[in-house]
Amino acid sequence: MKSRGERCSDLDVLFFAEDPGAANFVAPLISPLIEAGVYPGVFAAGLAESRFRRAGIKFDPVSRYSSAQDCLEETRPALVAVGTATNQDTYGLALIESARKAGVPSIGMVDLPVNAETRFRGRTSDPLAYAPDFLLVPDSYTAEAYYRLGVPSECVAVLGHPHFDHVRAAREEFLTVDREELRMCHFTGAKLKDRIVLFATEGSARISPPPKGYPHEYTLAGRGHAPGRTELILEEFLDAVSGLAEKPFLVLRIHPKDTPHDYAQYLKEFDAISQGGDALSLIHASDLVVGLSSMLLLEATLLGVRTLSILPRGVERDRLLTIAAGITPCVMSRGELGPILSKLIKPDSPTPDAEVLGRLPLNCVGQITSLLLDRLGAAKE
Repeated sequence: MKSRGERCSDLDVLFFAEDPGAANFVAPLISPLIEAGVYPGVFAAGLAESRFRRAGIKFDPVSRYSSAQDCLEETRPALVAVGTATNQDTYGLALIESARKAGVPSIGMVDLPVNAETRFRGRTSDPLAYAPDFLLVPDSYTAEAYYRLGVPSECVAVLGHPHFDHVRAAREEFLTVDREELRMCHFTGAKLKDRIVLFATEGSARISPPPKGYPHEYTLAGRGHAPGRTELILEEFLDAVSGLAEKPFLVLRIHPKDTPHDYAQYLKEFDAISQGGDALSLIHASDLVVGLSSMLLLEATLLGVRTLSILPRGVERDRLLTIAAGITPCVMSRGELGPILSKLIKPDSPTPDAEVLGRLPLNCVGQITSLLLDRLGAAKE
């Protein structure tokens, strides 16, 4: 692949990502494709740029092009593969539309089942207005969401998420690391006997406004004044922790799109605040990862760390594979929350075992690479 700043022309596959989840989907695919003789080009916007930099992936910012059409005309790809984004005006949708007009096959890479109805809608009322020709999805729950929207089953492949392979490899590396040293490195104020519980945010009210039905359809109420979904669950979590016989060491892991200021009123209730850096190392050093439907819960499961999901509505269970599959325990009432927290932070509480981990998709990179090679071959015929 040509270095940044060079003109990329006649690409085999043009990849684009804007959100971190999409960047995690793309990054592990580049080396195997190059090894297979494919000429890929990686293009990025937003938070995906920093993810690609950390992963050592060379990319071009799409801001250097006047339009998606201009990008396609200059690069002349045989295939376009776009990661989805929460941004309704994401460049990815424009790339799909331009590819459609130019007769270039397109693939959408979906990292999570959440918000299936908005990922290809843009600012229209049609959930498939900008749908690509083919979808790569991580699990059957995500596939079902698109089938319900009208995507034909033959246009969807369930092959897992390339990031799963990366997390599994990281777990093997962590087995050679002194975990106590890692804990002291990440959590300087923690004592050896402390149980470390990490809470993962999932978009503050600033970036994720309260959804339809908030809060009257919820089974949880927080402290009665939470501005958004994540804040409400965070309040429930903090109140449940305050009732435990022995308070754990609490870490607030802030989502890349959030800022510490978004949670200013809660910061004093945590022992440590974390954002950026190596999330996998941080998770491995924790005893329990709590959240709503954050990808960190799935990553923690793959790392063999206990997880807990707190959700305000049963319909949200399908937002994450490990919750939907019953691997991550899920509570939706205040009465359940305290007892299960007390159970999960005990040293003898079971961690995800080989049987559980084997239920998650394996060899995702290999399977997706093979599919991309097949689709690329068909596009060139």
